[in-house]
Amino acid sequence: MKNIFKTTPDNCKTVILLYLFFLLSSAQQSYAQRITRQYNNVSFSEALKDINARQHKYTINFVYDELEDFKVTKSIRNQNVPNAIMQLIGFYPIRMTQVENNIMVECTHKTTYRYKGRIVDERGNAAEYATIALLSPIDSAIVGHGVSNENGYFVIPCNSRKVLARISYIGYKTVCRIYNNTEMGIIKLYPQTMIVKGVVVKGDRPQYKMLPGGMEVAVEHTLLSKMANTFEVLNLLPRVSVNGQSISIFGKGAPIVYINNKRVHDNNEIVNITPDNIKSISVITSPGAEYDAEVESVIRIRTKERRANGFSLRADAFGKYNKWMADYELISARYQTKKFEIANSLWTMGTHDGEDNNLITDIYLPDKHYHNNQKYMTELRNRYLSEYLSADYSLNDSNSVGGSYRYYGMLKGRINSVSRQDVLLNGVAQGSIDQDEVMKPFLSSHQADIYYVGKVGQVGVDFNATYYAVKNRRNDEGFESSKELGYQEIHSSNRQNSDMWAGKLVVNIPLWKGNMSVGTELSKTDSHGTFLNEEQLVPSTKTDIHERNIAGFAQYGLVLSKWTVGLGVRYENIVRDYLSDGVKQDDVSRKYNNFFPNLSVSCNKGNWYWQLNINEKIHRPSYRQLGNFMQYDNRFLYEGGNPTLQPEKVLNAEAMMIYKWLNVSIGYKYLKDV
Repeated sequence: MKNIFKTTPDNCKTVILLYLFFLLSSAQQSYAQRITRQYNNVSFSEALKDINARQHKYTINFVYDELEDFKVTKSIRNQNVPNAIMQLIGFYPIRMTQVENNIMVECTHKTTYRYKGRIVDERGNAAEYATIALLSPIDSAIVGHGVSNENGYFVIPCNSRKVLARISYIGYKTVCRIYNNTEMGIIKLYPQTMIVKGVVVKGDRPQYKMLPGGMEVAVEHTLLSKMANTFEVLNLLPRVSVNGQSISIFGKGAPIVYINNKRVHDNNEIVNITPDNIKSISVITSPGAEYDAEVESVIRIRTKERRANGFSLRADAFGKYNKWMADYELISARYQTKKFEIANSLWTMGTHDGEDNNLITDIYLPDKHYHNNQKYMTELRNRYLSEYLSADYSLNDSNSVGGSYRYYGMLKGRINSVSRQDVLLNGVAQGSIDQDEVMKPFLSSHQADIYYVGKVGQVGVDFNATYYAVKNRRNDEGFESSKELGYQEIHSSNRQNSDMWAGKLVVNIPLWKGNMSVGTELSKTDSHGTFLNEEQLVPSTKTDIHERNIAGFAQYGLVLSKWTVGLGVRYENIVRDYLSDGVKQDDVSRKYNNFFPNLSVSCNKGNWYWQLNINEKIHRPSYRQLGNFMQYDNRFLYEGGNPTLQPEKVLNAEAMMIYKWLNVSIGYKYLKDV
């Protein structure tokens, strides 16, 4: 903003008090979303009603009668609402779906009957995790199955009126009974005497495993593989939160995502991966030298070995009403063999939302004080379309090649805003200004990628290249009317055409007791933009931007008994030339030459894992932040950049500890030139 604000000691005190009040209020609101409750043999419906009444962030939707039969006995301690519900679900055939702050809970098996009962041991104590299988008395086919909860209670949806129930529990005799009634009552188990002929000791593979800069979470053979979709799996990982399809990592912002070493540019690619097909997920909160210096977090999803399953077709539709209607439709087709896969997906999305704001602005000049009270309402309607085509081929077990093309565009966009300003000058009312504005944005982009991942002998090679082109358009029309301050029209347009070529090569070489990764990354970007204001209230501009980025990096990981050490460095040379009306602007043009070191040390002993990560990152100001052009907001407010901004350097230090299922991390971040 190009406003000048005067600061006084009284103002400082007021701002500090307001800031402290905001922090306390935020803390109370955040705390209010945590659930701590004890449920003892209550219906699932009652438990959901209780959770819904104890928080205000989420709206929980469910059909009361559908979940009434399911009883829960669970102790919940300081959990957010989605995690609390997942704890209640346990092994029940119940699914939770979350879209932003709306949660839908439903039974996954819509059946005519539900067989219910309680399993106890010889002392009458609840038998937790007993397995119940319902078989057809005719051919012994399984028609239903379930697991008892902490109270020994179970509910199994089933369409058969007569079943053979087989109840098994480790150390107890298996019970087999015929039931004609869905109320199975209390089933008592008795110990089974066994003669031990031998002992087999099996080790448990840990669900969490340290990686340089982060951790790996096993999904295969865990309850995570039973989740409804991959976004729900991600939302249950340490430090990861998901809102719709937006992913963020606490303290690190939005991560870049990879699926089997392939960069994800559209999170709709994650929709097509089912949790039962995921092997593991790595959450990296201290990325090494192989990643861009501005990247602070990475998620890598590793799927199981591809299975030949021929042709598949999937269609999704989603609708949401919150004052206005929003929709999303996806259709995707896939053909897959053990060596080849081709997939195509087409989706469209319509959004309709808005905001009502009250803005108060004080502008202090040497002899004037403007106080503006503005009510500002906006309504946005957009329609997007995306087409994504990809193919890859496995040459052998170690080598694969592939490519993809994506189109993304805004078919229709419109933003309407209405505002009213009451203007005071030195405490005296000057008049009111009514402002109507219509903004019509348009966007289209094309992206093509190719990649190769493989091995040449013992040397691993990872290569990918990208071409990206985007067109941005926006036309604005504004009308300001005021009896006291006059009538004014504003017509402006903005055009931006950009394209980028980029490539990255990483070579992994086994070296001594570790692995050395060396590589390079190149990119070239050109952008041409024009901004025109017909009334010349703000200057029209014509800009050209040319950027060249050359990076080299080396990362070495060493494994010594229980210790793992990772050490790396990245060098980036960036030249950014900014031209206005064909003339280079030295105050905005930039040259960057930086080294970015990183260090990771980890140790494991039994079920204990420790890790320390230290790295340096950078946030470079965008051209919009640096640019000296003006954007017209209203007759008192213009927006512009600041050519004197410097890159923000970031030093991260993070310590992590894992013990079995417990994960603890603590971090320190130092920012220079914020």
